[in-house]
Amino acid sequence: MTVVIRLTGLPATGKTHLRTSLAERTGLPATGIDDQRRRLLLPGESFPHGRDGIAWRRLRETIRSSDAVIVETSGASPHEHRLYLAGDLVFTVLCVADYDTRRRRLLERSRDPSSGIGIEDAARLLAHRPPKVDADLVVDTTDDAGIGQAVREVAQWARSRAVAAVGRA
Repeated sequence: MTVVIRLTGLPATGKTHLRTSLAERTGLPATGIDDQRRRLLLPGESFPHGRDGIAWRRLRETIRSSDAVIVETSGASPHEHRLYLAGDLVFTVLCVADYDTRRRRLLERSRDPSSGIGIEDAARLLAHRPPKVDADLVVDTTDDAGIGQAVREVAQWARSRAVAAVGRA
């Protein structure tokens, strides 16, 4: 059985920031669907069209190869349901942020050429609807206080439910 700390939410809700903080705090490996997608990009692409299923398979393989892992996804893909079967212990954290914060973050990303997100992408991502997930914890990442509190709560959960997995990390 793999212990999965699943971070999900709309674009620009602080999932990656929380993932990094959790990995530092717990020592657990961290990955996400966007990591797998970036590995599949061809020159000039911002999304691996036609190869998204490959990215999900690789993410599932990464999860299965770990005793415990932090995984970042959007919550919007039908592939996600297949990731968490087979008796894995999953703790789902839904990241949220207010509209203005998300807008500011997406605009900042669109100005960074390495992000692969243009202004049109930012507008499209801002219009996404929230994922429908049953969350164990909802975290408002509008400010760092929400991130800090979430890191403490998730680390406590990991220690209480998966001591052996966290202890090996």
